[in-house]
Amino acid sequence: MKDELLYEQIIKEIRRKIESGEILPGDKAPSIAVIRREFHVSPVTAVRALKELTASGYLEKLPGRGYFAAERKDGRGKKNLCVGCLLRSNYVSLSDHYFNEIISGIQQAASLARVNLVWSYLSTHLCNLQTNLEQELVESALEMDEQVAGFLIDERVPDSAVREILAKTGKPAVMINRTTELPIFSVSPNYRDSILKLVETLLRMQYNRFIFAVSGMNNFAQRTKEAVFREAIGNYALRKEDYRILPECGIVPFRETYRKLLQFREELKPGKLAVITSGDALAREMTQSLIQDGIAVPGDVGVAATDGLSVTVLQKPEITTLKIDTVKMGITAMNLLLHEIAGNSSEPRQSRLFLPNLIFGETI
Repeated sequence: MKDELLYEQIIKEIRRKIESGEILPGDKAPSIAVIRREFHVSPVTAVRALKELTASGYLEKLPGRGYFAAERKDGRGKKNLCVGCLLRSNYVSLSDHYFNEIISGIQQAASLARVNLVWSYLSTHLCNLQTNLEQELVESALEMDEQVAGFLIDERVPDSAVREILAKTGKPAVMINRTTELPIFSVSPNYRDSILKLVETLLRMQYNRFIFAVSGMNNFAQRTKEAVFREAIGNYALRKEDYRILPECGIVPFRETYRKLLQFREELKPGKLAVITSGDALAREMTQSLIQDGIAVPGDVGVAATDGLSVTVLQKPEITTLKIDTVKMGITAMNLLLHEIAGNSSEPRQSRLFLPNLIFGETI
């Protein structure tokens, strides 16, 4: 049996013994050695299971002594522990499951820890790219306050609102899909290292002319990607005749963006050209338009994207992109919050960065 399935089995078995009274508060939990022997797992898997049980309040770790069944107080370890979700709702899309997958990871971790999720009525409003719901979000969090032990916060909730929620509720929180200067944990893609690695890889593949297509949208991901594109220009000593930045691709009509793309292609001196986009849908549109105009992809122009969305693989040619493990990001967010709720987090609160993998399609 895979370690992942055994890990869940270990958690369920120890939790069953605690809930049935077979293991009483203060009793020593099965040791790492015992778990390894009984379940035939690695030390890493055994430790992971014990940490998850600690995070959800079933166990507590006593320095130098090991893990013990915890006293049930402050709602820890109870079946009705609730977490507030100031998150956008699932949405139906053939081409973009990015945040749906994060939510799936959150739900998987919550289910394993027997945690109920309480969703704000504003969740569907957060699906809109541009929101102005700061006060309503604060009020919604306060309405949930008595029900929940902590909050998962959508990247679209501004720090000013989160700061007020933290001050008025005193509850722990974790930010999803962006970093924050607030003293809370966050989970976020590592755009910087992955995009710089993408540019470095393309340079090794003899690409020496670049068009960086940026959306111009005012959100964390797009601002960060544009900043990294500009950093790459300096890091790899690209000269003005080697690159162009194509701005506001998510704001102006696509025909204007595409016209500018062709213009930049003509302006750049002869060489091997790669277009890197800050969004996958844009990469798909550009690829199809180039092919329709008789421009070979990747023969004449290479195209790479940076989100890893389904739109890159739904039709041919499949687009080279950066793919993050969004489900794992959701699981990590939930587990970080459970550690905070249980009072077991001693490390500095900082961003957990997830490095996307470079997935080669047929456009590079």
